[in-house]
Amino acid sequence: ERLGGYSAPRVGGGGPDKRRAKGRHPETLERDIDYPTFLQWKKSWNLYKVSDKLDTLSPQQQTAIFFSLFTKELLSDMEYRFKINLDADQNVDEVIEKMKTYLKGQRSIILARYNLFTRRQHQGENFDDWLCEIRRLYDLAEAQEMSGEDLMTVLITTGVKEERVRSKILEDLKTPTLDETIKLLEQMMYALSLIHISE
Repeated sequence: ERLGGYSAPRVGGGGPDKRRAKGRHPETLERDIDYPTFLQWKKSWNLYKVSDKLDTLSPQQQTAIFFSLFTKELLSDMEYRFKINLDADQNVDEVIEKMKTYLKGQRSIILARYNLFTRRQHQGENFDDWLCEIRRLYDLAEAQEMSGEDLMTVLITTGVKEERVRSKILEDLKTPTLDETIKLLEQMMYALSLIHISE
């Protein structure tokens, strides 16, 4: 549930007081928020800031509105999981960056890149929808920042024949280097070869 409410103050010019235009509130953020979902939610927040002219409010009021869009469970996590203090003196943009940094560290970049490189157009899926999904996955995979070694790591992960080896890479390595990927692959292949010999 969303905590509290917010009554917008009157912002004045030279004429009668006018209340801010009301835009659609972003959806309430839940405790199980992940990095991709937060990036999408941030877009809604940015639109809401414009539609409700939040920039005309004090930083403290903006922060109060921002935190009012969190569930009580997520608010509890802010201090203990995100290490962010819940007070009105916090700057919204700084809070957003801290949340992005934390959530980004929790996700698997190799899985995001695997999803990008293996996304094929589905039967009956039109080109525009598929292209839109590819662009979304491209952003999540941070493909524009990939180095040559990053590309090699993804090619190895997507191309390795043994499914158990690929699953181990995706499960155990969130942000693997090329050397780490090769080392794990060699260890897994050696272990599998011993199993085949014993059989």
